[in-house]
Amino acid sequence: MLRCLSPIGEASWELDLDGLGRAVLRMPAQVVVERDDRKQMWTLRTEDECLLAAPEHDRARVAWLVRRVTLVADELEAKLLPGQDEPLDSFRLQLDNEADRAD
Repeated sequence: MLRCLSPIGEASWELDLDGLGRAVLRMPAQVVVERDDRKQMWTLRTEDECLLAAPEHDRARVAWLVRRVTLVADELEAKLLPGQDEPLDSFRLQLDNEADRAD
């Protein structure tokens, strides 16, 4: 199994969670919303996974998964956090922590 995640960004407590639910209802990836009490913010990301099969198909499946997850993240970032396009480095610690998890 291969898991892919893509950060969307951080949103204030005032984020309309019902609106977020409506926005992601038909999107082809999971959206994770984590409460960060320390910063008083919501941390948002998309993620999904796929099973790898025969090695001759793995490259296409990985490309499909990465494209799908990152496109959803970009679309939600533009919709929910306009003008707040964060550089990838601002998520480095979070991504490093996720990379260490083996579920």
